[in-house]
Amino acid sequence: ARAFDGPVLGRRVRIGYAYFEVVGVLGPKPARRDLPLDPGIYNRAVIVPFDTAIETLAPAEPYKEVDVLSIEVDTLERTLWAKRAIGPVLRTLHRGVDDVELVAPEEILQQKRETQSILNIVLISIAAISLVVGGIGVMNIMLANIMERIGEIGLRRAIGASRADIRDQFLVESVIICFSGGVIGVLFGYIVAFLVGLGFGLEVAFAWEATLVAFALSMLVGLAFGLWPALRASSIHPVEALQHE
Repeated sequence: ARAFDGPVLGRRVRIGYAYFEVVGVLGPKPARRDLPLDPGIYNRAVIVPFDTAIETLAPAEPYKEVDVLSIEVDTLERTLWAKRAIGPVLRTLHRGVDDVELVAPEEILQQKRETQSILNIVLISIAAISLVVGGIGVMNIMLANIMERIGEIGLRRAIGASRADIRDQFLVESVIICFSGGVIGVLFGYIVAFLVGLGFGLEVAFAWEATLVAFALSMLVGLAFGLWPALRASSIHPVEALQHE
């Protein structure tokens, strides 16, 4: 009654977007123990018929779209079975319209494995190409080194070095070059990973097994691409090597 000046009965009050006519005013309720709420709430309340409140203030929505429906099954292996069982039921309820997409976790895992496999193949291919290009570079360096040291090769052969000694010497040099490149590459990778983790606040885990594999591959590249230059150096005739300018 305090919301109006003068008579209250017959006045109209707005609740939300609807107007209601005041047909009566309840007297104030004193504080009692049998009231479940504070008496002040009753004294400030507006009482309307339940059906009117439902129809006018909170009308029921005739249709509401469901964006996502999650269904839980006992085991992961039964997800595909559940998908095959639920699909026809939903199509029947939707009168044959296929407007629902069913996604099973097992399918997502399978797609993730396939994507990971493709990514692994791409990364392995890039790494293999990089190793081949690096190995060709090492081989060219060793060939140029041999051409500059033909006199040294002839001198060593003249004082008693065998062809195997010359071959092993240049093969070891090739391995050392590749091993040094592997050390530089691993250190560079660790530093870059540490800086990226520090900049983005991420924890970086270093796998020592991968480091050992990287060193082993670098030495293998040195052996593979340094073998032919080493064999070529060992096949040089000592007399021709001493006469080379």
